[in-house]
Amino acid sequence: MFIMQYDINLRQILKQRRLFILVSGVVILLILVLQFINNRFSMSDLEVYYYAAQAFVSDHRVYGQQFGGEDTGLYKYSPFALVFFFPLSLLPLVAAKVIFFLLIGASTVAVFLFAANLLQNIPENGMKFSNGMLASVAGIACSRLHRELHMGNMNMILLLMLLLMLWFILSGKQVTAGVLFAIVLFIKPHFIILAPLFLLRKQYVLLIVAITGVIVEVLLPALIVGVSGNWVLYGEWIQTMQLHMETFDGVYNTIYSLFLLVPKYLPVLDFGIPVKVVVITLLSIVVVVFGWFCLGNIKRERNMQFQIPGQSFWIEFLVLVALIPNLTYTDSEHFLLAIPLLFFLLGLMKNNTPMWFKVSVGFAMLLYGINIHDLIGHTLSMWLGDNGALGFSNILLILLSGYGYRRFVLSKIMDLDVSIDRGTKTGYDSLL
Repeated sequence: MFIMQYDINLRQILKQRRLFILVSGVVILLILVLQFINNRFSMSDLEVYYYAAQAFVSDHRVYGQQFGGEDTGLYKYSPFALVFFFPLSLLPLVAAKVIFFLLIGASTVAVFLFAANLLQNIPENGMKFSNGMLASVAGIACSRLHRELHMGNMNMILLLMLLLMLWFILSGKQVTAGVLFAIVLFIKPHFIILAPLFLLRKQYVLLIVAITGVIVEVLLPALIVGVSGNWVLYGEWIQTMQLHMETFDGVYNTIYSLFLLVPKYLPVLDFGIPVKVVVITLLSIVVVVFGWFCLGNIKRERNMQFQIPGQSFWIEFLVLVALIPNLTYTDSEHFLLAIPLLFFLLGLMKNNTPMWFKVSVGFAMLLYGINIHDLIGHTLSMWLGDNGALGFSNILLILLSGYGYRRFVLSKIMDLDVSIDRGTKTGYDSLL
């Protein structure tokens, strides 16, 4: 059980951030208007969800069908996820697009407010985020954010749910967190990567609730299509996911594709290693490194005289969430899951932070946000995309976050613990 207790004072947050909310709201509405004016209001991902929900209700095939005008217009989410798109599917397509666009926009603003508030309320961080800092993170992520709005994807909605889940966990509300985890899993199963962390951190109630929720979600579509029809649906969904993950063609930002780029520039290192071996080996390395990070955190927590259970859980959670796009075959806008780490690293930029660390963070953030086609030109934009610059920058952000936490946050707590042990009045209580 974690002892951290966080209260969200919504009124205070809205008051403090009203300028950011106003400006970002105007920008989002302006993007919507310009999408209409320039005849660019496609929201192709939303079209897939929209037509798939209509097909499901009409007892037509959902998986393996091409929905919308894009080449990638296959529905890849679970049958249960269609429940969330039923209301939109009852509206005219344009109205559904506008509503979903505004929902993504509102979720985006909420993510920024919530990420800043969460990190500020972790006492040992000592971080404060001005509206200008929120705007800086938005600027760094603007290319990905614009694509998220243009495509009509769900990453910012999911990230908001994940941040809420983290807050519930840190507040000791495992049941509510488990319900959210079950919903998130059935929208994107990739988040199952969080389950081992919950097990390691003894979030047993959360996992039991999530498993129960998953069972309910598996059975629920049977009320509409029958038991046999439900199993057919899930069989087709699993097959669709397998086909989606079988190839790395056109995907350059995973750890696997980045590794496979090495022989491209250094042919002498082309040993003809099968792709499956590369995938298994790199996944094993990730598991070992992350396990070492978590177990090291747990050991340090136990060694503290003033013990703080689960002290490092939040950074482990955020690192795992940000890592998902590097491990799965996905689109570039999914790297928006690293936004909380952008906040964290920006919050570490203080006068006493080593210059090499500041330069490294600056480089990683530049690489993360620079690929704006109209800004840098077609040639450089394509080169960055084809050589996995976004995926590489995301890995740098993750590594720097892990190091920054150990070096500048956890070490500070341990120093305080030493001072407590020596009988000084300085201690963790003073931070609260």
